[in-house]
Amino acid sequence: MLFNRRKFLKNIGFGLGSFGFLNLFNGSHLNASVASDKQKKSTYIQSFYTQLHRWHCDNFYDFDAQFHPIEKAYVDKCINLMDDWAYDVNENFVYSLASYSHQVSSAGVNSSRVSFGSFKYSKELKPYLQDVLRLRSIPLSVLEGKQAIGLGWDFETGVFKVYFHHDSVSSILDKELLQLKAQVTDNIYDSALSSYSFESNKLTETKLYLALKDKLPKRFTHHFTKSDSVAHTNLMVSSTRGVIPQMDLEDYNYKNLDTSGQLLFKQYKTTFGNQLDTISYNSKDKYTLYFPH
Repeated sequence: MLFNRRKFLKNIGFGLGSFGFLNLFNGSHLNASVASDKQKKSTYIQSFYTQLHRWHCDNFYDFDAQFHPIEKAYVDKCINLMDDWAYDVNENFVYSLASYSHQVSSAGVNSSRVSFGSFKYSKELKPYLQDVLRLRSIPLSVLEGKQAIGLGWDFETGVFKVYFHHDSVSSILDKELLQLKAQVTDNIYDSALSSYSFESNKLTETKLYLALKDKLPKRFTHHFTKSDSVAHTNLMVSSTRGVIPQMDLEDYNYKNLDTSGQLLFKQYKTTFGNQLDTISYNSKDKYTLYFPH
């Protein structure tokens, strides 16, 4: 659910045969069918994400076994609303529809992290989102005055997140979010994303996501090689962990990662053809990989 997730439409031709997608719309005429028929395109995208989700459940973490039926209804609604590969917020930002992330550290890999939402159809999604909050005994007052666009789960740590879109940083009234913004001195775009993290029904962390106008500030260049291409740098400002850089990637040499990260990269690349989307540097020995691209 971060800024500037690239549309990975150009990559979806790879690996789809393993899921039988090439038969969905009359084989070789797939591209023409998708381009000419909006409903078929929506069906194709929904099928892709359904299979992507199933693949994660089978290979990394069984989210469906952990979701309450009310949460599963929310996820199903998110998928049913999908009608494009990503949603343009404005000329600078694109929001993805779903994100599967893997937090890598010396302690191992946490692959129990997932988020689903819809910027475009946030109004249609709102009743399902509210049902999940009621299930978790989180007061609906957290939604007041804000546009909720998604939910996220980290089952291993027990953290549950609610994501919000802000058209303008200057319109934010929440004092804690304003305190987080004050920690950033870089030139930023006006739109923003925020999230509230809960453990049980207790608010434990607030985060503000800001996109920098400088694609890759010099202080972060040591993370990359000359062959890497960074689309944008975002700063995740946390009320508990400080400022964490997150880079949306165009091209990336996966060999820069440790063994665990390289294995994850190869699994996605081999199966889907779409590569790593975003990397977040949590600390010197901990980073998070976000898929799909």
